[in-house]
Amino acid sequence: MSIQEALSNYHNSLFYNEEWHRLAIEGDIDCIVNIGTDFARSEMMEYAVACWQYVIDSGHGLAEAYSNLGVSYYYGNGVKQDYKKAVQYYQKAAAKGHPWGMYNLAVACENGKGTPKDMEKALSFYRKAANQNIRMAIDALRRLGKDDGITYNETDSTIEGFIGDVYERICSKISEYEEEWARCNNNKNINVQVIPLIFDSDTRRRVDFEDVISLIDKAISMKPTAALYYTKGNMYRYNGDEDTAIEYYKKSLELDSNDYQALCNLGVMFYNKEMDQLALECFLKSAEIHPSSVIYRNLGNVYKVLGEIEKSEEYYQMATVAEGNGDDYLF
Repeated sequence: MSIQEALSNYHNSLFYNEEWHRLAIEGDIDCIVNIGTDFARSEMMEYAVACWQYVIDSGHGLAEAYSNLGVSYYYGNGVKQDYKKAVQYYQKAAAKGHPWGMYNLAVACENGKGTPKDMEKALSFYRKAANQNIRMAIDALRRLGKDDGITYNETDSTIEGFIGDVYERICSKISEYEEEWARCNNNKNINVQVIPLIFDSDTRRRVDFEDVISLIDKAISMKPTAALYYTKGNMYRYNGDEDTAIEYYKKSLELDSNDYQALCNLGVMFYNKEMDQLALECFLKSAEIHPSSVIYRNLGNVYKVLGEIEKSEEYYQMATVAEGNGDDYLF
């Protein structure tokens, strides 16, 4: 995929930034890296990889691009999984002093994926990452009994980094929750309670719903953000607890009243509970902020229930047009 094709689809990202888009088209490398990250957060991994690969191929050896590509190849996100290629990118990021490159290289060395298993190297890179306040590196050293009294300095920047990592780790699996949730709800022969799962980045083991909530709560205790409350609301939604989901979507909106995703999902919860006027208010505000086929279809549904058939048909038609334009976002 060319960088031109990737950038032309950036408006479909859930985290679109008009200024970054303009600068990226003009060739700003940092903005292209950032747009790649926005694509990743929007589950548009092929576009993310295209951005980061362009930065590397054009001779701009940014450590963050190397690190991000390494993660993509290690987990097979947007590209075919290739541990050896992942390690090559991790090594380039680590050589430039990138803390997450060092941490991820340590994980690869510990597990012997893409490189021979080497605990001495793993410990060395864990320590280097820990010295740059990568909390997961410190936790790994403690797990291995090699922390040597290392402490974690919880500055604003490292807290933001930890929160960002929590958010990325959980959001990376949101689409899987939603697909499984939809499959179970659409197949009446399946009587399964959907338990959301994520992969722990150290051991790739599956962890259950309570572990995910604990992880989010840990981040919230450090610094509450709208994104974290929104994600917590999603976890309860997919686990079948709509009342608690509503509570956390509201908390998200208290911190960011323009969070159109929280508005949309809160509207869905109200709609499910036949609280149609509240659902309508949420959908209308979400549509004002970030119109999409999904929100138009939701508006069509709620107007239909309210008996306003003309408005219902109008929004269904708008949804069809939006889908044809590629403006179909998932919430």
